[in-house]
Amino acid sequence: MKIKNPTVLFFTSISFKHPLSGSPEALLRILSGRGIKTGFVEIPSSCIGFLKNLFLQRQNIWKFLFPKVKIIENIIVVPSLPILPFGRLRLVRNINKIVLGLWLRNALASLENKIAIIITPWWYPVIKYLGIKKIYYDCLDDISVFCVPGEVRLYRELERELIGLSETVFAITPTLKAHILDINSKKKTVLLPNGVDTNWFKINTLPVPEDIRQIKKPIAGYIGGISSRVDLELITYCARRLKNWSFVLVGPVTSPGVEKILLDIPNIYLPGLKPYKYIPYYINVFDICLIPFKLDEWGNYSDPLKLYEYFSIGKPVVSTNISVMKELDRVVYVGKDKDGFIEKIKQAYAEKNIGIETRINFAKDNSWDKRVNKLLTYLY
Repeated sequence: MKIKNPTVLFFTSISFKHPLSGSPEALLRILSGRGIKTGFVEIPSSCIGFLKNLFLQRQNIWKFLFPKVKIIENIIVVPSLPILPFGRLRLVRNINKIVLGLWLRNALASLENKIAIIITPWWYPVIKYLGIKKIYYDCLDDISVFCVPGEVRLYRELERELIGLSETVFAITPTLKAHILDINSKKKTVLLPNGVDTNWFKINTLPVPEDIRQIKKPIAGYIGGISSRVDLELITYCARRLKNWSFVLVGPVTSPGVEKILLDIPNIYLPGLKPYKYIPYYINVFDICLIPFKLDEWGNYSDPLKLYEYFSIGKPVVSTNISVMKELDRVVYVGKDKDGFIEKIKQAYAEKNIGIETRINFAKDNSWDKRVNKLLTYLY
């Protein structure tokens, strides 16, 4: 049944305007730009973290206890609510479900014809009580990304229930689509990969950022979170053997000890987290771009957003042999081991002026606008 004048709510796994927000926020902005009422529901955090921030930032206690729904850039933002820690305990989960369910039901009461797109199965125990017309699961990662090892079994069961409740499941990669169909072979499951902002194609001048202006060429660059999910051993291996190259990793360091490991090598540079609008400037300086993900569950289930961003500037891309690259080896240089990765860096650099138009056209074919067009055919 078609729903008129819906409100599309994304129940997310992060906070609004998170530096690594990815597809939910990108899709919301396109939907909002088309005149569709949209909302971003932040995932709650343990009250321990809230109390720490309250003390450090001297926040108002009432704002802490009673966060207000805001409108930011025409998007309804439902802020994170503090909940009890130790969610692995059934009693704690039940208390959190009741408190959060009541609060969200009140916060969303004025919104009509609500459609929910769920990013993480964490929301399953609550979502059933919010008066949602239609529920969709947008599977972006393996469950292990969303929880600590001790909670994987619980999250697997929540995911199974969420899949059963959903009208349609969207999967970001073929591997995740197969995973969903293994759980429920009859569920309508649609491939919906990442995309790229079409505004990137309209940038005519890309100035060189000051903080990398003096770095020696050629540059192998990476954009994104710098954590244990990235194959740091591979990066250091390449940097030690390609001493005439500079390796520039732009993004937040999110795992302890990573910075020290990398900065011990003189031709590795960490400019830090940058505002999203400046990311094309950095990519444009790179001679070749890297996707150095580990070949683990997270890497093999991922669809790197940075691939589309790199290609939107026409840059050649060298990647590890994660699952999604098996279908992209015609446009991506895929290194199957450490030495193979180095050889692909050299090959990509030698051929960097070949295939530029092909790469840009690939990105255009995978814009967020086109992703939204596909999404809307299933929502209502």
